[in-house]
Parts: sequence; structure tokens; C-alpha cells
Amino acid sequence: MTSINLAKIANDDSSSIDNIENIIQNLFSDQEEGEKGFDNSKYLLISSFVTTNQIPRAKKQIDEWISQSPQNVDNYLLKAEILKRDKEQDLDVISGIYQKVLLLDANNIMTNINLAFIFYQKKNFEQASEHFKKTITHDKFNIQ
Repeated sequence: MTSINLAKIANDDSSSIDNIENIIQNLFSDQEEGEKGFDNSKYLLISSFVTTNQIPRAKKQIDEWISQSPQNVDNYLLKAEILKRDKEQDLDVISGIYQKVLLLDANNIMTNINLAFIFYQKKNFEQASEHFKKTITHDKFNIQ
């Protein structure tokens, strides 16, 4: 990846996003899901979309990854993070994604924390408290 492409993105110039996407797509073809480089490439691609205000494109890409690997918790968490940045944030949709994550990984600490904050925002303090308690009960010495 060239420094020029990265500099353009840093300056809100999306003209090189296609070049970066092609480079990252080539990285995908050389790696398998679960490899550290593969995950880093995914995050880099989504970050480049978000940086250049291409949220719909980021959502579409993540939806493709979810359909290819429906058991991959990281894809759902990435989608929730993108939706949280959407101007028309729908807490019910985001909450549904987090509920799906908990079906796949019942002890996911960050998901419980995020659900607690969503329920707190919705003034559903009982459910917020429940998710905070799950977080503390599961790993009370490792809350980041």
C-alpha cells in the first residue's frame, strides 16, 4: 500500500480508496479467515470506508462477511460499531446484533457492556443492571 494512498485518505481524498480496496482484496485472497493478517485487513478496509464517509459500502461489505461466516462474532461486532456511527442510529437494531453475539458467545464482555449502555440510554435500568452484573460476574478482575 503506498504512502500516497494513505495520505490521500488522511486528507479526506477518497480518490485512492479503490486502489486500497484492491490491495486489501488481494490480501484476502492470500489469507484464510482467522489469521491475524486477515482480520487486520478487514479492519483496514472498513476503516478506509468509514474515513471516506462510505458507511453504506462498509455495511454492505460487513454483511457479505456475515453471510460467508455467520458464526464469526467479530463480524457482528464490527457491524454494530458501524451502525453506532450512523446518523440515524437505531438502538433496537444495534441491540439485536448484540443479542445475536450473545447467542454465539454468551460471555462476551464488551457485548454485555454495550447492551448495558443501550438499555441505560433507553431508561431500561433493570436490563442495564443485568448486563453490567453479567460483565462483573464473568470477569470481575479484567474489565477494560
